[in-house]
Amino acid sequence: MRKHSSRRSQRGAEIVEIAIVLPVILIVFLGFVELAVGFFDQAILTQAARAMARETIRDIGQSQSLYTNVESDLRAYLTQSVEPNLISWDDNSTIAFEALATDPWATDSGDAITINLSYDYGYFLLPAFLSSGLPNITLSASATMRKLPEPPPKGE
Repeated sequence: MRKHSSRRSQRGAEIVEIAIVLPVILIVFLGFVELAVGFFDQAILTQAARAMARETIRDIGQSQSLYTNVESDLRAYLTQSVEPNLISWDDNSTIAFEALATDPWATDSGDAITINLSYDYGYFLLPAFLSSGLPNITLSASATMRKLPEPPPKGE
């Protein structure tokens, strides 16, 4: 009889141990996933800043279009290509950007443009009762590109 009741008490102890340890393990696991998603979003933001700076310095220098038209093109690029790739439950968060140029036309060799992006990261997996106590995280990226001198025409 004693062996039988001993097994029951051990089985009950195992269930209690699992009930205590499992939530802690799940929270740690979700924290790691949340961290990975944050790094993924940061990588997308950094790549977008580089691409925007590269295209802006190339487009402004070639077409000499108005700087305001370039800003609207950048906003369209963000909303159509970048924001859909970010992983977040917060559908209302958008990417704020700022384009700084040494010369708005950037036609001279050495002129530079800097693209600054920032994004308020909405927690992806952490439940509301956990994320409410955490500080808001703002991801940011910056890229600067300089206009290179035009190559000499072929044949000269």
